[in-house]
Amino acid sequence: MRQMIGSKRTIFACLLGLVLAVGTATAEEQEPLAKLLGTCGLEVTKIGDDAWNIPFDVGKDKPLDVIVSYHDDEKKFALIYTTVVDRKDNFQFNQKVLQECMKLNGEYPVAKLALDPPAGNIDCEIQTYIPGLTAEELKLYCSFVASIADDNKANLEQLAGQ
Repeated sequence: MRQMIGSKRTIFACLLGLVLAVGTATAEEQEPLAKLLGTCGLEVTKIGDDAWNIPFDVGKDKPLDVIVSYHDDEKKFALIYTTVVDRKDNFQFNQKVLQECMKLNGEYPVAKLALDPPAGNIDCEIQTYIPGLTAEELKLYCSFVASIADDNKANLEQLAGQ
């Protein structure tokens, strides 16, 4: 009889381990960005349910914050972005800013500069498909967004004026 009780405990422990393993896999499948960001080698801070902040040191007083979030409800697409120019809400960007952003959009194959007049922003962003995305590619995209923003901030700020 003792042998049988030991066997039941062993079976229970195995089943519990299996349930926990399946639960962990399900959580990772539901949060693919969290998993990728946890292994990409960047300093990452969770800032919302489905958003993370990655600060980049660009040699200024304040780091450049790149935000990574889900872009759709099915969590298959990621949005990686940073604000390049920040003005007051409903700021009317002039034609020179629009032309420069369009020119730059032609120069960068994956990232785009987007004007958001209701928020008064010019953002640099990449939208990418998450299945098959590696941590190294995610790190590259985040670094690319930060680099484009840093390289073009001064010029776009000047063109935007006050």
